[in-house]
Amino acid sequence: MLKILLDLILLQGKGRTQTSALDEMRMPEGIYDPTLLTAVRAALAGAANPDLTSARPPASVALKDLAPGMVLRSNVKTGDGTLILSAGHKITGLTLEKLRNFALTVGIVEPILVESQTSTPLPG
Repeated sequence: MLKILLDLILLQGKGRTQTSALDEMRMPEGIYDPTLLTAVRAALAGAANPDLTSARPPASVALKDLAPGMVLRSNVKTGDGTLILSAGHKITGLTLEKLRNFALTVGIVEPILVESQTSTPLPG
């Protein structure tokens, strides 16, 4: 798997898109396991990679509008740039409480990008 990811990065460095690089990596039979190539493609698509999916644009929300069940599309950081939560994290009640505490003590960067709950982008 690591070889596939490293070679994918090398091909992208040569100007290929992720899709074309993964297609190209299928050509020389026997070099890469086709099952692993399929798994890499699925993982990248699941990460809402715009080259592989047509993911909806993120919604921009203030901390006060953040709710349990929302999924972060951007990192949440303090005002000085310290990472609190990574993109992809699903907000829980406990997470929300901790974010509010961070906001009160050191501040956090707002707005926060989350997966859009609607098919139309929200103004931001």
